[in-house]
Amino acid sequence: MFKKVSVLTLVLALSFESAVVYSKPSRKRAGSNKKRFSSTKKMEKKLKTVVEELKTTVAEEQPAVTPASAPVIETNIIDNSVTNDVDAVRAVVKEELQASNQIIANLNKKENEKKTVEINNASSALSQKIEEVRSECSGIKSNIDTIFGLTVATTVSSGLGTAAAGGALAVGLVKSSTDKKIEENNELLEAFKKASASGKEEDIASFESKIDEINELITDGTQEKLNKKSKTLGNVRTGLMAGATVTSAVSTGTSVGAVMNASKLAEKMSSCNKKLSELQIAKNTLVAILEDEQEPAVVATAQNILSVCTGFDEDNIKTLKTRMTASAVVSGIGTATAGAGTVTSLMANKDSVRNDDSEAGKKKEKKLNIASNILAGVTMGTSATSTVLSATSISKAKKDSEMAEKCERAL
Repeated sequence: MFKKVSVLTLVLALSFESAVVYSKPSRKRAGSNKKRFSSTKKMEKKLKTVVEELKTTVAEEQPAVTPASAPVIETNIIDNSVTNDVDAVRAVVKEELQASNQIIANLNKKENEKKTVEINNASSALSQKIEEVRSECSGIKSNIDTIFGLTVATTVSSGLGTAAAGGALAVGLVKSSTDKKIEENNELLEAFKKASASGKEEDIASFESKIDEINELITDGTQEKLNKKSKTLGNVRTGLMAGATVTSAVSTGTSVGAVMNASKLAEKMSSCNKKLSELQIAKNTLVAILEDEQEPAVVATAQNILSVCTGFDEDNIKTLKTRMTASAVVSGIGTATAGAGTVTSLMANKDSVRNDDSEAGKKKEKKLNIASNILAGVTMGTSATSTVLSATSISKAKKDSEMAEKCERAL
């Protein structure tokens, strides 16, 4: 019966033995059913006996196995078991990897979506800043050109005022010299008349050295010519002072206009500079978000604006404002002095004053002439100062105008 036992029979027996061993009843069940436990123990003993006989028979009947071939069956069994386990592990790992890859893909997708939103928001913000720069920085050139025109006008008018006042002063000085000559001639004639009236030869002899000059004054009308010259010079001086008054008034007006425009322009430049700074920040923010991605066209537009619109020099326009304010002040002073000089010159040249040979009349005429000349000199000084101030302001206005033109082209 046990003569021909296969390896499979042995495995089944061993499996059966193991099954019997692991199928022992628990103590609780044994305590509740002793009869069943007793019969089970008897069966177990019999099975153990059978198993032992089977083992002995298999050992006797089994042909000798070489050491090289003995592990073959075990190896195949183990290999199949390991292979099955590896496949199972691979399947699990593959499934886990697929799940991980899906999670990573979802995270990347969310990250890309988030980055896309950030890029879109940053691009919109940059576009908005570009529009704000266009709004705040446009029109600056026209404002600067207005100031430039006003400063040029101030320079020209104050320059003319300087020339007019300078001319009035020069004419006034010539007139003063002429008037002095007329006064000396009158004194000479008056002294000669007194000497002639005295009838004393010694009195008349004292004028022998000047007798030719006296005859010329009496017979040739030299004194009359000098009077006419003085009158003409007085009129010329009055006209020049009137011209200086007008030019000084024009200089004052243009200077005030330049100051008012400069105040508004300074505010606009400050606002423009602020927007340019915000544009730079917005551009850098977008570039940082983009990292290595291709930059949108809005970045190039912003960069082009920033490369040209480098910011306005607010101190420059403030300096211009200060200088034009000073020009307005001195031009105003020049207007006042020129106006006063015109009046005094006109009064000094009136026939009623000129023909007043009384001592008081002569003093009055002399004082008016001196005052006119002084006022002409003051007017010339103020006009010259205004000219210098406005001329130096031109260069500053021109510099800002050139930059504003390039900036507005970029906008």
